[in-house]
Amino acid sequence: AARGEYLMWLAGGRKAPAVQMGCVFLYFYGLERRVLAEKQFLESAEELPAVLAEVRRLLTIYGSSGSFFNYANQFLDSIVVFGAKERIYKLPPPPQGTYKLLTLRHKMALGQAAVDGSPLPDNWAYAWLMNDQRFWPRTPATRCPAEFQNLFSALYKDSFGDGMKLPVNKTLLKPLYQAASSSFGGRRLELAGSNIPDVTVLEGPFKQLKGIAERATETLQPFSRYVGKFPDRTSSGEA
Repeated sequence: AARGEYLMWLAGGRKAPAVQMGCVFLYFYGLERRVLAEKQFLESAEELPAVLAEVRRLLTIYGSSGSFFNYANQFLDSIVVFGAKERIYKLPPPPQGTYKLLTLRHKMALGQAAVDGSPLPDNWAYAWLMNDQRFWPRTPATRCPAEFQNLFSALYKDSFGDGMKLPVNKTLLKPLYQAASSSFGGRRLELAGSNIPDVTVLEGPFKQLKGIAERATETLQPFSRYVGKFPDRTSSGEA
């Protein structure tokens, strides 16, 4: 019965939302092995982008599974980070997911900005804040997420202009990939990469981001209370 469900899912375009997650993972294991264990077959320019696009598509359907969300995003981040032709902080941050997950892509972007002495863009500062377990947004931020992000960005630019300059600390990133497939023997795969500091272990810069988030939250309080009472009047003059 399980094999039949898997074959039907494959034949149906790998998109049935109610399929058991074991089917999704079994398929994902194949994509993972294709990239990490059979890299010699990925020299064609067409295949790797197709694999990445497929994993992103699966996330839009099955991303509500915390386990799949974590494994799939770690896979995407590892491939994007080590295949990027320019610095990560110059690219858009990964989309904000349901779960807090400070990924290798986040850490690499922050570390590269520190090494380059480049101001941290507001979108990456916001991505760090929202994915770090040390910050949990209050009701105004969760009820009015777009307004909160806009306020945070405005206040961040007021405080730091083009962006915060991050220090180069001594703790280095360990670019290791934990494979989802048990065929890798449960070991973590080491991904080649240059020495980049792990800025996310620092308390000072993150406290500054939390302070900006608190100011944005307080500013948003009256609007949030009004929207909570009158959700259909978000665009009204009173709001």
